[in-house]
Amino acid sequence: MELGIQEPPEGTGAFHSFGQCISRYKHRSFKEENEVRIVCLPTAHNEENIRLAGNEGLVLKPEKERKFRTRNGRLTPYIELFESKDVSLPIERIIVGPHKDKESRATALRIMLRNTEIEITISDIPYVD
Repeated sequence: MELGIQEPPEGTGAFHSFGQCISRYKHRSFKEENEVRIVCLPTAHNEENIRLAGNEGLVLKPEKERKFRTRNGRLTPYIELFESKDVSLPIERIIVGPHKDKESRATALRIMLRNTEIEITISDIPYVD
């Protein structure tokens, strides 16, 4: 190694630590939201990841099927987190944030969640394009 040039740090440990912390921190201006975050980190089930998990005494869960939908003329990958309709999440209210189509998004949510007690509101924050 040349003087003054450092090798990049080993990334696998940092990635695990990042995954453990990312859902716990947010900017203090959002404190009033009292939200719950779900963080999903994609992990390919390749030989290296299986070995790393085994070294830490972990068992990898089955990979989620990657699905695709068209969004703005582009294919967008996604996974379904809760495939069962029987899953009940403790969601009391959804705030539709600033967006040029926030009214139609709120309407779609009201239709989709019509059989629940979840309150749908629209943020007063203006949308800036």
